[in-house]
Amino acid sequence: DDAKRLGEHLAWLYVWGAVPLSPDGPWAGFLAGAPADLVRIAVGSVGRGLLHADKPIPTEARQRLESLWVARITALSERPDLVADELGEYVWWFASKQFDSAWAADRLLEVAALRGGLPANHGLLEVLPALAPEIPDRAALIIREVARGETDPGLLSYESSAFRGVILAARAASGDSAESLIRDTLGLLASRGCTELLDLGARPQGTTGDPS
Repeated sequence: DDAKRLGEHLAWLYVWGAVPLSPDGPWAGFLAGAPADLVRIAVGSVGRGLLHADKPIPTEARQRLESLWVARITALSERPDLVADELGEYVWWFASKQFDSAWAADRLLEVAALRGGLPANHGLLEVLPALAPEIPDRAALIIREVARGETDPGLLSYESSAFRGVILAARAASGDSAESLIRDTLGLLASRGCTELLDLGARPQGTTGDPS
């Protein structure tokens, strides 16, 4: 409808620098006054657009989006009634790989803290194994937040191969630093019915941190 299209239009005008984030601007006014579902749709449209972009967005656009992401986390931390509506859409922003991986992982973990975990979003779990060697401890934390936050246990089992890829990559890259977290995450996944990863509960003999 018209309100939905307006939100998406304003969101992309902001991305490309045509409207500011200043309090008296139309985009900030939309974020502050529109129904939560329309804000969620606008934020999600940006995330999906970033995900399907065929090249990195310009630096200025990325910086504007970084400012918006931080601003929305701050705003929503004061509005817990709106958290679940909007914050889940930022998973798409992370999955787009348009941001510095460590920076975006930290923002995603802030999202998880506010909303009580993360959804088992296929876009997220598709890119995370490849990013895990670069950000092993953060990747392990993100997997834990998915295990904590996904409301459909069946999806956790469905995505078990992605979890396996992240855990193996994080173990290889981090040595022992993520091991306690990985074991806790494996236990949480198993408690929620995802038993496909029980073979990963023990670190293979001869790897870093094992007694020889």
